[in-house]
Amino acid sequence: MRRQRGFTLIEVLLATLLLASAIAVTAASVRGIARAQQRSEAALAESGARNAVQAWLRARIGAALPVAFNDASQGRVLFIGRRDRMEFVTELPPYPTLTGPVRQVIEAQSAGASGYLICVSQALPDAATPVCSADEKSTLVRGLSRVEFRYRGRDEAGRAGPWLPEWKRGDILPEWVEVRMEPPVDAPSWPQLVVHIPVAINPAP
Repeated sequence: MRRQRGFTLIEVLLATLLLASAIAVTAASVRGIARAQQRSEAALAESGARNAVQAWLRARIGAALPVAFNDASQGRVLFIGRRDRMEFVTELPPYPTLTGPVRQVIEAQSAGASGYLICVSQALPDAATPVCSADEKSTLVRGLSRVEFRYRGRDEAGRAGPWLPEWKRGDILPEWVEVRMEPPVDAPSWPQLVVHIPVAINPAP
């Protein structure tokens, strides 16, 4: 009767080595999949945040109304537009403490080493100029490398005029407003945001 031969020590060691290698490869593959999923989720979250910011700006600017408000230096105006700040009256959705037309301020502010942020504030049309403070409640987005607002209207012949860094005609609304937002280096770029104001049918300054 033939005796069954058992495993030698070398065979056992070889099998253990192969098993350990298979476990290491599987673990590395699982970690790679997990990192890829985390990157994908982070990219989706960042894209969703960008879309939310742009949707808010588009809705508020696009709903600008030809309603005058008091400005300390210009008197009664419909729109104030500078490279880093704009003010106008817009219709906001109803809030518990603030409803109807409001004076909207959208301002780009430097946050030092953190780059630039966009701060927003509202008040009643004839109230004092709203102060835009860069706190968590008022900050729309932060961590940008550049923020710039530009404005465009039409000339007397009805043709689209040039893009302007400052809107000097406070008695009329610009027909288009551009919000340039640039992220830090190596971060995904922001899509171009140009908002059309439907009620602006006046010639450019």
